[in-house]
Amino acid sequence: MILELINESKVELEIKNDQNTEDILILVPNGLVSIIIGSRGKNIKNLIDSSKASIIVNQPVYKMLHRTISISGT
Repeated sequence: MILELINESKVELEIKNDQNTEDILILVPNGLVSIIIGSRGKNIKNLIDSSKASIIVNQPVYKMLHRTISISGT
């Protein structure tokens, strides 16, 4: 379910580094961020453990309807 939500979100920026890593910044509606994080961070910890990627949910910006999530990994 979480991956479906991410796939439906808008991919804003994708940068490929020369070290075989990718950095992706996605926009997620504020109402869906809690689903991605999960209860006590369980969902996001599982995503990080299974993908070996760095996932950072950025703080909300005043009056913005979306939050950004930075994903970096190979």
